[in-house]
Amino acid sequence: MGVVSMGVVSMGVVSMIRRALPVLTVLVVIGVVGGLVLWPRYSAYRERHRTVAPDSSLAAQCRPAGIEVPQSARRIVLDAADGTKLGGAVVGSAQARTAVVLRQGAGQRICQWLDFADRLSRETGVRVVLFDRRGRGSSPGEQNLSLEPGDAQTAVGWATEHGASRIVLLASSMGNSVMYAALPEVDPKPCGIVSISPVLTSGDVHGTVDGTHPQGLPDRLAAVYEEPLAGNVDTIAQAAEAEGVEVVRHPIETSDHSLQLLVNHEDAQQFVIDQVRGCA
Repeated sequence: MGVVSMGVVSMGVVSMIRRALPVLTVLVVIGVVGGLVLWPRYSAYRERHRTVAPDSSLAAQCRPAGIEVPQSARRIVLDAADGTKLGGAVVGSAQARTAVVLRQGAGQRICQWLDFADRLSRETGVRVVLFDRRGRGSSPGEQNLSLEPGDAQTAVGWATEHGASRIVLLASSMGNSVMYAALPEVDPKPCGIVSISPVLTSGDVHGTVDGTHPQGLPDRLAAVYEEPLAGNVDTIAQAAEAEGVEVVRHPIETSDHSLQLLVNHEDAQQFVIDQVRGCA
């Protein structure tokens, strides 16, 4: 009886396995397909949040993203007011007397802007100073938008300490909120400001950065933007009018935003170059 019982049990187990096998096969297939679908997204997420040391080479930061570093670019490290090390780059001649300090958009890194910085430098003779936001690219640590206006001032300070006598502020997307919020404390007062796709309010868990009431505007003020952001440019123009400053506008009929506005529209690039040239 024991032998028969064991045989029955064994047959039952085999029968259960046979019934479960199709289900297990389906689960394995789903897992494999899901992995193939999700892995590129995970890889993209990991790349977006990957940081390198602030003093690492630009090639070590940029080449994994498929971006070559222009010969005119070199690594710099900025010492923020709270002691944080911010990874950055400077593009152009050390002899340039005008420096453009760039504040890029929220999800962008300095690598993505190096090509345009190189062209801007070559065509105007300026030096371009750019740096990664906290928690991005070559600036490890916690993201904190409330500290970024001070970080922009740190970049301006680096530029003046290294020979610049004139400063142009160039900002893209949410970088405009940071730039306009920092403006009252920027020293020396900028020669000009160029806004690309201006987003004037941004925030995170640490608070909000508000650039909707800029003060201390320079005489040169320009904006290139996609038409849906015309209202934000109107806000800048109202503040400028109160200080007797006129905004030079270049609207483009597109939904391209920030860096893509430049990449996809040669006239947008040329507009920025022309506006910066006025201070060079």
